[in-house]
Amino acid sequence: MNTQTKSLAFVLLLLSLFLVNYIAKLVPFQGDFTANKTYTLSQGSLNIIENIEYPVKLKFYFSRSTEEIYDKYTTIQFKNYASRVEEYLRQYVRASNKKITLEITDPRPDTKEEEEAIRSGISGEELPNGDKLFFGLVIIYEDQEEIIPSFAMAREPLLEYDVSQKIYKVQQIYLPKLGLISSLPIMGSTEPTNPMMAQMGESEPTEVWAFADELNQNYDLENIPSTSVTIPDEIEMLLVIHPQNLSDQLTFEIDQFILSGKPVFIAVDPSSFLQKTQQSGGAQTIFMRANNPTSSDMPKLFSAYGIEYDDTMFIADRALATNVTDDGGAGMRYPAWLTFYDFDENSNITSQLNLMNLLEVGSFSFKENPDITVTTLLKSSESSCPLSIKEIIIANPEGVLKNMQPDGINRSLAAILRGKLKTAFPNGKPVEVIPDTTKKEEADQSLVVNNKPVLKESSSVSTIFLIGDIDFLADYFTVEKYSILGMDVVRPINDNLSFASNLIDSLAGSDDLIDIRGKGTAIRPFKVVSELQMKAEKNYQSAFDAVNAELEEIRSSLEVLEQSQGESGQLIETPKLRKKVKEFQSMEAKSLAKRRGIRKKLREDIESLDRKLATMNLIIIPALIALFGILFFRKRYS
Repeated sequence: MNTQTKSLAFVLLLLSLFLVNYIAKLVPFQGDFTANKTYTLSQGSLNIIENIEYPVKLKFYFSRSTEEIYDKYTTIQFKNYASRVEEYLRQYVRASNKKITLEITDPRPDTKEEEEAIRSGISGEELPNGDKLFFGLVIIYEDQEEIIPSFAMAREPLLEYDVSQKIYKVQQIYLPKLGLISSLPIMGSTEPTNPMMAQMGESEPTEVWAFADELNQNYDLENIPSTSVTIPDEIEMLLVIHPQNLSDQLTFEIDQFILSGKPVFIAVDPSSFLQKTQQSGGAQTIFMRANNPTSSDMPKLFSAYGIEYDDTMFIADRALATNVTDDGGAGMRYPAWLTFYDFDENSNITSQLNLMNLLEVGSFSFKENPDITVTTLLKSSESSCPLSIKEIIIANPEGVLKNMQPDGINRSLAAILRGKLKTAFPNGKPVEVIPDTTKKEEADQSLVVNNKPVLKESSSVSTIFLIGDIDFLADYFTVEKYSILGMDVVRPINDNLSFASNLIDSLAGSDDLIDIRGKGTAIRPFKVVSELQMKAEKNYQSAFDAVNAELEEIRSSLEVLEQSQGESGQLIETPKLRKKVKEFQSMEAKSLAKRRGIRKKLREDIESLDRKLATMNLIIIPALIALFGILFFRKRYS
């Protein structure tokens, strides 16, 4: 082959590469090899598209002509991501059978396109050179509009959900109304959460929780103060989160709401970590808890409905213990904070979840009742046991591990109860007690309240969701918030919000959104590492317990000696005591050395596993390509 032929072949090869890419862009086919099919429209999105009655227009604004976004690397990142967003939007168009159209606009500076983008709500971010970066979407359905002001790369795993949710929402004439009853400032507040700040008269405003923002995308969320004595008739689902000191009148209204057949979400907590830190400014003390209880319960309703729950006990679980870091930077597992990796694949609520965290969670048990069915969504492992909430205050993670006595019981931590229930107020609505009255009021025995009959039992099937933790909804344990190019971004760090939103959608909204939301989190839990840590824990826990037992024995001996020294006030250090102390110190040193050795072995196992995975990732693909080349070569010249 001469030089001219080689040059021609090279040019043809380049042309063929460009041609292949061009044809590939036109062909409506793609391969998605991600575990959750992240880049393929889910069935939920397809269902939403199928139910579109009138044309939907997608107007995608991106400043593609902008030459530099802060730096060359950021520019390449944004333009590559914009191409992926554009291709995703084209999938909606292809799947819609002409129900959805896509319009792509580059809002250049000082043009009518820029004015149109700003007028639509895509205001853009000003760049150092004075230009504006537009990167958003407007969804138009008849006379209604929804916008995504900006696409953040950190939310790429949630791209399908963000777009499908807006397409779903823009078609809704009205949003279902949810009622929220809570002792926490979930809707945001200007009131101080720290009692010491309140005494000083200083305001400590709190932001709206991401949980509430998420719900407001698909529902009309109305806050019902704990001091209320009625629940508005238009409320279609009730959220009762961390109920503390609810009046009998409001509890009665909740009871009647449940008996009417409308769904209720109840989250209680034996020990709210969030509330403890808010009240004490970070310090957790018995004094603070005694004066400001951080538990919640609904004893009157739970008792009437056959629900057993103890707000003085939390569930410690060695198998589900969360990895935490102590003050010295060492890693350890904390059995009061639970991490879930395995979920029921047959439930539309949990089937696509990967990771959840619950903190200091309480458990439920249920009295046998043929009229009631209970579906457990989250449960403890057989390596769990109940412990007093005092253990959380006075013990460190190793102390909690030491006090555990696993009993082999799987406890229900989150469940859905359905069936026919009896009222918790058989005597009717309780009368509000007026302070300083001389005459004691009797209970209202009327059968009609506010022109509505008082229900003695469920008029249809009652549905209650129960969970023994409220911290799992708080921002600190669910999302990361930061700003990129002036855009506020909220990125989930686990599937806690997806779990709650899936549940609410299942009971009061659209099941299609559940299918999409479950794909959102790109977290792939490393279960092998957790299993290695748990195995190591079991190995050194007995040695750790033996050291503590010996320490207690020495302290008891010292107390006896102190009591017997009389009025001299001097401790007589006998040879026997010195020998005992030296034996203990020697045993403690050996045990600590053994524990360090086990932890070292644990780190070595994990590092070895990391090296194996890295080697496989680096070698397998090149090896397959090389094997293909060898086989091709042999085939050609055989």
